[in-house]
Amino acid sequence: MAEHKAPDPMWTTEKVHAVSEKIYSEYAPLCKTELGLMFARDIATLMALQFQMSEAFGVARHTDESAAKLAKDVADQHRIQISALSRRLEKLEQRQNPL
Repeated sequence: MAEHKAPDPMWTTEKVHAVSEKIYSEYAPLCKTELGLMFARDIATLMALQFQMSEAFGVARHTDESAAKLAKDVADQHRIQISALSRRLEKLEQRQNPL
């Protein structure tokens, strides 16, 4: 089974900081008070972090789905193997007890 390497994250720490600064630079001129600037900084940071979290959740979901599929495939294979083993055992029992 080939291992799947996770893709490099698009939303790195550097990109989050860059996007946060870009968003802040767009909001800052609209702010008239120090409190407004603080809110603009916080909102810009939260927006950029939200993008990063969305990417992380998407990767985690893909990983979970892959693990669930693998578990189902293993369970199906196990069920088939046990079924084949049971049939062979039944044939052996019939040979020993031909009644």
